[in-house]
Amino acid sequence: MKRSLLCLFFYFLLAEIQLVTAQDKVEIKQAAELTYDKLSGIPARRLIGNVILAQKDVLLYCDSAWLFEETNRAECYGFVRITQGEKFSGTCGFLSYDGNSRQAIMDSNVNLVDGETTLTTNRLEYNTATKIGYYNSGAVIKRPDGTLTSKRGTYNSPLKTFFFREKVTIDNAELALRSDSLNYQTDTKRADLLSFTTIVTPDSRIKTERGWYNTKSKDMYLYQNPEVLFDSTQFIRADTLFYQKETDRGYGKCFVHVFDSVQKLAVWADDIRFNRKSGRILASQSPYMAFPGEEDTLWLQADTLWREQNPKDSSTVLRAWNKVNGFQEKLIFSCDSLTYVEKDSVFKFYTEPIIFSDEYQITGKFMELFTRNKELDKLLVHEEAFMLKTEDSLRYSQVKGREATARIENKKMKNILMEGNAESIYWLKDEQKKYIGANTLQCAEILVEMKEGQADQLHFFKKPDGKLIPFKKTDPESLKLKGMKAESNRKTLALKQFSHVGDWLKKPVLIEKKNELTPVKPVKPNKPTSKKKKR
Repeated sequence: MKRSLLCLFFYFLLAEIQLVTAQDKVEIKQAAELTYDKLSGIPARRLIGNVILAQKDVLLYCDSAWLFEETNRAECYGFVRITQGEKFSGTCGFLSYDGNSRQAIMDSNVNLVDGETTLTTNRLEYNTATKIGYYNSGAVIKRPDGTLTSKRGTYNSPLKTFFFREKVTIDNAELALRSDSLNYQTDTKRADLLSFTTIVTPDSRIKTERGWYNTKSKDMYLYQNPEVLFDSTQFIRADTLFYQKETDRGYGKCFVHVFDSVQKLAVWADDIRFNRKSGRILASQSPYMAFPGEEDTLWLQADTLWREQNPKDSSTVLRAWNKVNGFQEKLIFSCDSLTYVEKDSVFKFYTEPIIFSDEYQITGKFMELFTRNKELDKLLVHEEAFMLKTEDSLRYSQVKGREATARIENKKMKNILMEGNAESIYWLKDEQKKYIGANTLQCAEILVEMKEGQADQLHFFKKPDGKLIPFKKTDPESLKLKGMKAESNRKTLALKQFSHVGDWLKKPVLIEKKNELTPVKPVKPNKPTSKKKKR
């Protein structure tokens, strides 16, 4: 009984296997003539005239064919057409079909249509089970979103994805992409960039070695030496760069460089967040900002730098905080925080501000530096104004008051007026530059006139009271006004921050050619000191 049941089980199993095998066989649906012959010693059926072969949902149409039933293969000749479902069809001059592997090899004028995608090539291998096709003799793919070409490629119909290799191009009315290797998802319009790639759009020029780019939304995430030129005016380079077109926002990570030729602004940092609509830039992790002028450049360095445009009048607002240093030709300044409002043309320095001009040091509680036509014009020092010049390691010429106003011409201090309980100590020298004494004086106001960066004349107003101390009777330690503090170390540290920025202002350029985009590699400056390691 058990043996009978076992035999019955194997009988039904064998019958099911035979049924499946029969269903997987390539069948003859139609032919005008049918003969039995041998091709190269292999039994085959010769089909001629309006031939139709079928396997499951695959239909093969041709003028003539050989059907090898033992190996479940077919060779189709003449005008060959293959269909699978309602949206997939292809034509060619010759087709070899393996019913076991479901592999179709199409040769000669291959034209494949899958929904909105049309692929043209000379040879294509397409698997009707996996619905994946491969070509290596060059192909042109036309879609509503553009034309794609490459020498080699793989098309995955279920995933709507192309995998391109060698001389890859994507072209439409708003895009020209050149690469050597990428994946392209036709439903999401996302191109995964796997090698050196250049992209041209009406408002941007892009190059990168890795990342992804959405050809519809124009969003991008680029890494490995990306460079982007927006509107031919704003250049951005970073190790990692993200940009969202709809919001016009993005960020760069690790040695980011932003250069804006319209705003005349350059920024470097390891972390930069930007909003192109508002002109906002937030730079942190070793940030630097430069404002190139016609003759020289104003440099800023701090823990954090922030810049934004006023939407009402497009004027600039600038803020810097924590360990701020600045440099412009012979003018050096340092403070804890700084603001600049272009509408007022005023730099404001907060918390222990200090300015070095030529050999002079100026300090106070709070300072305002006014500009006119983008040139330095006037400096106001509020509370505990103090100007100091180091004569030697022991002696200092000093002027102090409650408030001070310094006039600036041609980037040099013309004069400085100390107001409110003004005091001065001035060391005198003869023609041989030898000390002859020290002049001390107190009055309401002191005006120091400068010439070639040196104090030339001192004018004292409202009841001046002073005395001249012969050099032999001077004591350098006692000849120091209250609050005097030489800060030459701060000048040295500030200058050190800008010692490596020599070539940073060389503007990089991307040549603007739609069909042959060739980037000009810019000079890469030395990286500023940063605790963050480059990835």
